[in-house]
Amino acid sequence: VVTAENVGELPGIIEMAYYLGNVRRVGFDLLRPQGRGSAVRSARAEDMAQAMEAVFALNRKLGRMTGRTMAITQMEQAACLARRTGGGFSHCHAMNGAGVHVDACGNIYACSSFVGDAHFLLGNVERGIDVQRQKEVALEMQNAMAFCRMCADFSACGGACYARRAGQGPPAVSAAECALKRAAMRAAGS
Repeated sequence: VVTAENVGELPGIIEMAYYLGNVRRVGFDLLRPQGRGSAVRSARAEDMAQAMEAVFALNRKLGRMTGRTMAITQMEQAACLARRTGGGFSHCHAMNGAGVHVDACGNIYACSSFVGDAHFLLGNVERGIDVQRQKEVALEMQNAMAFCRMCADFSACGGACYARRAGQGPPAVSAAECALKRAAMRAAGS
C-alpha cells in the first residue's frame, strides 16, 4: 500500500523482489482513506509519477541484467486495457454491480473498503443479496466517478477507485491514482 511516507521507496521493492529471486509479480495499491487509512497521508501525484517511472525503469534494467522478467500488475492491466473495446469501469466489481465482500458476521458489502458501513450493505449470507440495492450502489458509485469518463485516458485506464475517492472532495483527489496509471500506460506502450 503506497502512502506519502513510503512512495519514495517503491524502487526498493523491485530491488528486493529481484534479490529474492522467486517473486514473479508486484502490484502497488494506493492508500484508501477508510478505517485505519484515515490517519495516514496519501501519496502526492508528483511523487507517485516519479516513483513509478523509477520502478518501471529499474524493472526493465534488472530484467535485462538477470534475464528474468517480473510483472508489475499496473503495467499488465494497462497493456490489457489498451486492447479492450468496452468503455466501462474495468477494475471495480462494486461499480459493475458484481462486488460481494462478506464480513465475519456474514454481512455482505459491495466493496471490502466499506465493510461496516451500512450504506454499502447489500444483505447477509442468510437472507442473500438485495439485488436492487446492489444496482443502486453500483449506479451511485458510477455517477460519483463520472469525471473519469470525461478523461481522454479513460478507455486505457479503466477509471479510478471509488473507495479511494469517497468523501475526499473534488476529483483532484484522484491525482495520485491517475499518475500511477499514466506511468503504467507509458511503460506498457514502451
